[in-house]
Amino acid sequence: MNNILVPVDFSDTAANAVRYALQFAARQGRPSIKVVYVFMPQVDSEYPNFIPPMTAFSKLRHQMLDEFIAGIENTGAVSGVAIEKEVWVGFPADEIIKHSHEQDLIIMGTTGEGGILNKVFGSVSSAVAQRADCPVILVPTEADFKPIHHILYASHYEAADQRMVAQLLEFNRAFKAHIHFVHVRDAGSDRFTQEKEGIFSTLFAGGEPSFAFEIAELEADSVAEALNEYAEQHHTELVVLVTRRRNLWEQLFHKSQTRNMARITRKPVMVLHLN
Repeated sequence: MNNILVPVDFSDTAANAVRYALQFAARQGRPSIKVVYVFMPQVDSEYPNFIPPMTAFSKLRHQMLDEFIAGIENTGAVSGVAIEKEVWVGFPADEIIKHSHEQDLIIMGTTGEGGILNKVFGSVSSAVAQRADCPVILVPTEADFKPIHHILYASHYEAADQRMVAQLLEFNRAFKAHIHFVHVRDAGSDRFTQEKEGIFSTLFAGGEPSFAFEIAELEADSVAEALNEYAEQHHTELVVLVTRRRNLWEQLFHKSQTRNMARITRKPVMVLHLN
C-alpha cells in the first residue's frame, strides 16, 4: 500500500476520511498519503460563451484545499506521515477512476454532507467503489480508525474466487487480523459447500496461516442485515466486499437494500474488484 489516494470534497465526512487514512498509513509505515480535490469549472448559464480563467480557478481551489487540510483536527498528531496535496480538473468520479490504476488504495468518505457538491460526492464514492482499478475503503463520518484485529469478508460466490481470497490475504499480511469468512446463502442452496474448498486451499497454500480465521454460513432474507448483525456481534473493524457489475454490489445497493446497507457502513468497508 505505497500509494494511498484520498479524494475530498471539503465535507466533514471527507475530513474524517483524511484522519482515517493518516492513521492507516502510519500503521503500515507509509511516509505519505495524497489528498486530491477534483473540480469541474462551472459556466454561468447567462454567459455560456464566457470561459472562466483557469489559473484563478485552480489557485482558489488549491487555497481551499490548504485551508481544509489545516482545519482538520488531530492531523498533526500522526507522526511520520506527510500529506501531499493535488487539485485535478474534471468530473470527480471519472478523474479518480482514471487515476486509480496508479494507486494501491483509495480511501474516501461514503457520502458528503450539505451543499450541492457534497451531495454529488455521495454518488462519486459509489461510482469509484464499483469501478476503480484498486481497492477502495469507504469511511463513514462517525467511524474512527481502530487497529484492525477482526475483518469480516463477505464470501459470496464470487468472493470465494481464489484470486480474491489471495488478495485479501495479501492485504492482511500487515495486520494478521482474525478473518471471518461470512457467507449469506440462499434458502435451500448448498453451492457454498464447494466454494469453501477453494477458500481452504488458498488459506493453506503456503502452510499454516499466521492468523486466525473462521467460516460462518448464515441464512437470511437480507444480505445487508445479516452482515451488519454479524459485524456488530464480532466487533469487526473492517468489512470487505467483492464487487462485480450486476452482481453482489447491485444486490447490496439495490433500492430495497440501501437503508440496511447504510447500517453496515457505520464501519469502514473495503471493496475489492473481481475482473
